This record gives sequence, C-alpha cells and structure tokens, in this order.
Amino acid sequence: MPKMQLDYISDPETQRFIFQQIVVVVNRDTKVNLSSETLPTKVFDVAGNIVKYEGWSGLYSGYRYHIMRDAFSAGFFYSVYETVKLQLQLKNKESDYFSEPVKARVDALCVPVSGAAAGCMAWATVYPLDTMKSRYQRDVLGNIIRVKMGLPKLDIAPGKLKFPTREMYKGFGPSVTRSIGVTMIFFSAFEYLMKNIA
Repeated sequence: MPKMQLDYISDPETQRFIFQQIVVVVNRDTKVNLSSETLPTKVFDVAGNIVKYEGWSGLYSGYRYHIMRDAFSAGFFYSVYETVKLQLQLKNKESDYFSEPVKARVDALCVPVSGAAAGCMAWATVYPLDTMKSRYQRDVLGNIIRVKMGLPKLDIAPGKLKFPTREMYKGFGPSVTRSIGVTMIFFSAFEYLMKNIA
C-alpha cells in the first residue's frame, strides 16, 4: 500500500477517537415515543444521560464501525481522487480536439469532477458500515430512553459485517449528493490553495 494511503488512513483514526462522542450525542434517532418534555434536548444533557446509563464508554458506542469506515474510505477516497484527476488531465493534454484556451478550462474542471468521483465512490463503498454504526448508536440511545420510562434494557448485539443489502443503503441518495457537492468544493479549494499559497 503506498505511503500516501497509510498517512491518510492513520490520520482520521486519531481525529475520530476525539470527536466520536459528538456524533453519538447528536444521533438521537429512536423508535420509542416519548413526550418532548421527557427527552433531553441539549447536547450536554444527552451526553450526561449517556454517561449516567452507559458509562463513559457509551460516548464511544459504534466506534469500531466508525474507525473501519474512516480508515478504509480515507485511503480509497484520496487514491480515487488522484487517479481520476491525473487521467483526466493527461487525456486533456494529449487531446488534439481542443484549442489551448479550451484545454485550460477543461483542466480546471478536472479537479471538481475528480472530487465528485472520489466522494461518490468512497461513500458508496462505506455507506453500509455507516448504516451499521448509526443503528447501533440508535439502539444504545433507545435503551437509555427505555430505562427512563421504567422499562428493562434490551440486549444490544453489535451487527456482524455482511454483504451489503438494499436495506443498508436507505437514505443513500441525499447523502451521496451532499458528499459529491462537498468534495467538489473541498478539492477545488485545496488545489487553489496549493497552487497559490503553498
């Protein structure tokens, strides 16, 4: 595996370890219906409930899915971006169909198109892991709500990795659309800063 990939794989792991509790706190999707007065609505209240009922480790529920998702997607993401960008730029440079001013405009489009391809491919690959992580976190929070209602906790078994099914891609359309837009902007800004500031 190239060194570039290893650098990107190790970097998100550290970041995610620090910020994982924020993701857990914000993800409060449960199937148990309670009145709005019973549910905590502030981030610190939710975090306090998680620590009270699940301990400090509850803030990191779903962490193994998160680290697998980010480790794999980061290496794949940057590899796809660089590969697509270099191929598009090479084809554009070798083309006899365009004049030089047109080639310059096409070359400028290679970056956002490559970013869109990288975002789409990486997210399509790791979306099932993200679904498993979100469901596990939802179940942990659902148990906290059950306890607050006076009901017994349910046993939560982390989902086993399996071949992705259609059900694991629910909500993929809006999510990948957002990913494409964000990565187009991200790489356009990144390449601009690298060219003009670095």
